[in-house]
Amino acid sequence: MPIWEVNEIANVNIPENMANTIGGLISFLANSEGRNICVGEVFRINDAEISIYSMEGNLVRSVFVKRTEDADEVHCS
Repeated sequence: MPIWEVNEIANVNIPENMANTIGGLISFLANSEGRNICVGEVFRINDAEISIYSMEGNLVRSVFVKRTEDADEVHCS
């Protein structure tokens, strides 16, 4: 899912210049932080908390995006 769409749906402010999709952003963040991508892993950026909900092999299939200020949850797949 494109980052602009996640921002719109979840009312968060994820930078769109780091990656085109939420999966690409997770990959970028994991690589830059030296972390593994796996179900249950949580990444934080700006006002968003992104939790990996499901994967298929190395591919992120769905995530929960939560605005950290008011804890509104959105499921994106």
